Amino acid sequence: MTVREEMVHGVLWTAVKKYSGAVMQLVITAVLARLLTPQDFGIVAMASVLLNLLTRFAGLGMGSAIICRQDLTKEELESIFSISIYIGVIIAILFFCLARPIANFYGNESLVTICGILSVNLLFTTWNTVPGTLMIKDKRFKFIARRTLTLQVISGGMAIIAAFKGLGMYALLIPPVFTGCMVLLINYWQYPMRFRWRPGIIGFRKIRLLSVYQLLTDFFYYFFRNTDKLIIGKYFGVTELGYYSKAYNLMQFPMQYSVDVIRSPLYPILASMQDNRVWMADKYNRIFGLFSIFAFPLSIFLFFASDDIVTIMYGRGWTATIPVLRILVLSIPWQTLWLLTTPFFQSTGRTDLMFVRSVIDVTLTVLGFLIAAVCFRTLEAMAWAWVITMSISSCIAFVLLNKYVLKQALHTPLKTGIKATLLTIVLYVFLRNITIFCADMLSSIMSLLLLSGLTAVVLLLFFVLTKRTHFFKFKK
Repeated sequence: MTVREEMVHGVLWTAVKKYSGAVMQLVITAVLARLLTPQDFGIVAMASVLLNLLTRFAGLGMGSAIICRQDLTKEELESIFSISIYIGVIIAILFFCLARPIANFYGNESLVTICGILSVNLLFTTWNTVPGTLMIKDKRFKFIARRTLTLQVISGGMAIIAAFKGLGMYALLIPPVFTGCMVLLINYWQYPMRFRWRPGIIGFRKIRLLSVYQLLTDFFYYFFRNTDKLIIGKYFGVTELGYYSKAYNLMQFPMQYSVDVIRSPLYPILASMQDNRVWMADKYNRIFGLFSIFAFPLSIFLFFASDDIVTIMYGRGWTATIPVLRILVLSIPWQTLWLLTTPFFQSTGRTDLMFVRSVIDVTLTVLGFLIAAVCFRTLEAMAWAWVITMSISSCIAFVLLNKYVLKQALHTPLKTGIKATLLTIVLYVFLRNITIFCADMLSSIMSLLLLSGLTAVVLLLFFVLTKRTHFFKFKK
């Protein structure tokens, strides 16, 4: 296939996986939110914070390095695979042993059992590093989509049944553990690897620089993504963490099911074209223009629709989530543009710049959350801290990528950003007047439908007036 055909194929099947998965995930989460309490979600979120950190360590940044290096042999891959087996055992045992200190830190005895169960998932995730990466490197997006959707339906159904049976918070552990196990088995069946008791470092030597910088970057981004949850879990309480986590997860949906549709297949394709920087710059400008036009208006729509979304999804028992979500969605455009820079850094082997970016991002984020927690001590202040620091981090990533990797003038991709800003202002004024006029007149469902329809009309008029109707052509 040509590069264009590979991109279309990758985006199509990634979209199928993401959008179908989104619908199923929303249904599953909506059911579980009515069967379980905010405290149940908050306790599992506490355990997940450290789990995410160890998961980043477990891979040693090898996944992205394997994709970037195009000359790894079968012998070298088996050497890396054998190393990942040992690392997985060590990391899983470490997490299991940390269960008691984690429970003592948060003052919740349930975390001992939860961390013990999740340590098994950590083992599966680490062992899947090489076969899972090879699946992506070979651009098998159709197979990945089918595998993911099947496992999501099965694991979600098992979690709902478990919740009905009264397992409580432990029902939330079924999807990650079951899915982790099955993904490992399926990927290993597709890419069998011979385990070596004495693996050597022949494979790791080739990827060590890329791997080390990626590992350091992942380490810092753990704090970038989880500092708010660590502070809230410790100083605000379990229930508040449950409200914040639910708002944060809802805010993440647009990135998971729009940006990742492009980002996931983009990385292996860019890696195969890593020496053609002019081509890469052109693709970045096109993608930047597309997502800036959609991301900024989307944040405005979600700002006004937050009340309706939370009420429909989780019921009135989660109303404390609404003001937090309304603030967090304002970070969506900045997160989108920030995320789009990552595959370009990785595919060109500039993980060193990613590391520099991560140090700056974490410094800003930690300072912002500490100020919010100490000076204001509200969930809304924590949400504003995330929005402000994310916007600054996005601008820094934009400058680093364009100046030092793509080596193009900053104003080239920014031309589209100006038009997106004007569109956002118009949409804000329009939706604000509509919500004031229709306040308390419509049900949550009707209000959400009205806001969705009006936003779509404004976007359509923008595309027609600016002669950008080519955005509706998938291949374009």
